[in-house]
Amino acid sequence: MAIGDRLRVLVAEELGSRSETWARKFADVETGLASPDAVAALAQAGAGVESDSPDSLLSDDAALEQLAVWLVDRVLVDPDAAKNAQRPQFQTGVRVHFDERNVPQPSPRTMDTLAELALGASEETDPRALRIGSPEKVVHAYLRGTDTAPELVVVEVAEAVVTVPAAAAARTRRSTRPAAKPRAAGKKRAASRKKKAPSKKKASSRKKVAKKASARRAAPGKRRSTRRPRKAAPRRRVTAAAKAARRKKK
Repeated sequence: MAIGDRLRVLVAEELGSRSETWARKFADVETGLASPDAVAALAQAGAGVESDSPDSLLSDDAALEQLAVWLVDRVLVDPDAAKNAQRPQFQTGVRVHFDERNVPQPSPRTMDTLAELALGASEETDPRALRIGSPEKVVHAYLRGTDTAPELVVVEVAEAVVTVPAAAAARTRRSTRPAAKPRAAGKKRAASRKKKAPSKKKASSRKKVAKKASARRAAPGKRRSTRRPRKAAPRRRVTAAAKAARRKKK
């Protein structure tokens, strides 16, 4: 089990075992158990506090149990304590520091829990309390506690990538390839076909020329003929003897 998960379990057990009446405000209304948002806020802030400590003992189970008890002791502020008068200031300060850091705000229950934790740790002198005893410090510790989470996420993502089937990875690689360019020979053939095909303008101009030529032939009077007239054949002279011979034959 990861350190953050182990610390959340310990905080939930410790918070659920408390008998103080003011501990009920950290319980879930529907289940009666410790609120998941309150438990997660305490565990994450505790992890951030220990990560800033030079002698952190987060890997030790006994140290984690002591940290869970310390967090619950600080968040359960005695209603008779004089510091309760500063609760509105702490609640407002937590929200303001989340806005100033330009990070997404957690749930209202989470921010109220962080404000209670900072209020309970205020006016104390132990090293942990000094690192978490103000709205600014508790927000820093809460955000600092998330620095260990990305390592676990990266491991899970890397394993998921390794278990992707090879066929699916190959399909993904093929789908990302650019489309193949058309062959140069196909371009040349298309260009030659375009050159051979006569354009519509040329065909129409040829038709107009043919119509004009036929019109000229149909109107001979308008056009001077260039043919030479045929020469008449020379007439033969018939002699009287030839005429007499023809008569005899008849």
